Amino acid sequence: MFVNIIEVLKDNAIKYSDKIAIEDENNSLSWKELDESSDRIARFFLEMGYEKGCHIGLSGKNSVEWAKIFLGILKFGGIPILLNIQLKICELKKMVEHCDIECIVYEEQINTVKKLDNGKIKCICFDEIEYTSINKADFKLEKLNILPSDTACIIFTSGSTSMPKAVMLSHKNILSNSSSIVKALHWNSDDKMCICVPMFHCFGLTAGLLSGIVSKACMYIMREFRNKKVFEAITTGNCNILSGVPSMFLIFYEKYGDRSFTGLKSGIIAGSPILLKDYRKILAMFPKMKLLTSYGQSETSPCVTVTDWDADIENMPLNSGSAIEGVSVKIDSNFVLKGEENILCGEILVKGINVMQGYYNDPVENEKVFTDDGWLRTGDLGYLDCDGNLYIKARKKDVIIKLGEKISPMEIEEVVYKIDGIKHAKVCGIPEKIVQEEVALCIVTDREISDEYIIEYLKQYLAEYKLPKKIFRFDTFPTTSNGKIDIATLKNRINGILDKGENQCQNAILQNNMN
Repeated sequence: MFVNIIEVLKDNAIKYSDKIAIEDENNSLSWKELDESSDRIARFFLEMGYEKGCHIGLSGKNSVEWAKIFLGILKFGGIPILLNIQLKICELKKMVEHCDIECIVYEEQINTVKKLDNGKIKCICFDEIEYTSINKADFKLEKLNILPSDTACIIFTSGSTSMPKAVMLSHKNILSNSSSIVKALHWNSDDKMCICVPMFHCFGLTAGLLSGIVSKACMYIMREFRNKKVFEAITTGNCNILSGVPSMFLIFYEKYGDRSFTGLKSGIIAGSPILLKDYRKILAMFPKMKLLTSYGQSETSPCVTVTDWDADIENMPLNSGSAIEGVSVKIDSNFVLKGEENILCGEILVKGINVMQGYYNDPVENEKVFTDDGWLRTGDLGYLDCDGNLYIKARKKDVIIKLGEKISPMEIEEVVYKIDGIKHAKVCGIPEKIVQEEVALCIVTDREISDEYIIEYLKQYLAEYKLPKKIFRFDTFPTTSNGKIDIATLKNRINGILDKGENQCQNAILQNNMN
């Protein structure tokens, strides 16, 4: 039994030495080459004076280089802090300080990071890493003593707090989770994965890179999701595994829904809910594919449940499957689900090998998220059927999910309140075709402020995907009996406005061209 992901990689390098392990548009490496190049990166950091346990920020789009550097940091016992490439400098500064980051390795195109270089934080471009030769006798894995319980990486996740929380995942967490995913999806060394989900997210890391290493499958890494590139990967690139968030599959359907792709074997669709009718549309494109639904979050590495390989795929989105091996799920029930007798619906609690070590440097949130007997509070509401299948009914946390990205309303509100003339502000998610949810900003002002001015101001401090798509103006906000904003009533009013097509924000935030 392997104790960490590095041991799996080294075993692959011995047993599958010359087989292609990983490739992108510019590079291709065998398992032996991937192992040796990440060894050299590990030595580079050691020679720079970094030691086991140090925090190394990693900022870049999906690439072979990103994967090599991630693995190289793991090899000397460093802890990669995975940074979202869309973040602004002020957002990055918070994360660097909160997570005690000593060094950031970044892709040249992500030039925002360069501004952080100072006496305390060293910023190293991917191209500046010197691939020095390694004396094998002087660089042995066993000397590093990397344990299953050691922190393997820190991933940020947005929740109901303004500051994204830093999720600490151990080698045991991510290795066991990727092993469960591989087993459920029947992946093996004959397969080729198309990885188009960002690897700085837990989904892309565990169900992508790490599952590829565990399964020994060849990994084709896309810098970002693009319809044309995915089309090429599954038609001429021999990829037979494709996973992603619902938005990705729906965007692909908009372009290629009239075609049938029979070469796909399996994949995971997760990250946000999907309607049964939309799921069936996707299946029509991939008639021979096992597209399994799954439930999870960064705090659980991320997979908690996955649907059974032999389940009725026509109705698969109705539930998220049962708990994976080594994981337990229970419901903290506090009400009966309306319209369904004897089905108790409450907050979903999780315990097991997949549950995070905790939030880094955040004892208050850790106390909130764990019960006294060690169960993780997910913040999601649902129920279990008699077969142990999990049904997700609502999100307890006030989180917006757009194209698989989790967005904290409070984080946006804090910036909005800096604008002179804003009396009250509330950010919430509204349903939107394809992207699933869009960011809506509700405001009460005491002077005239144009929508254009608000957006231009927010652009200085927030990543593009966090910017409001629509702005709604109110004289006052509805409130509950205790004086808090009545979110349900506010959303109902927004929906009424949308239905009438009135008072919509004229600015349209341009989405990336997915074609």
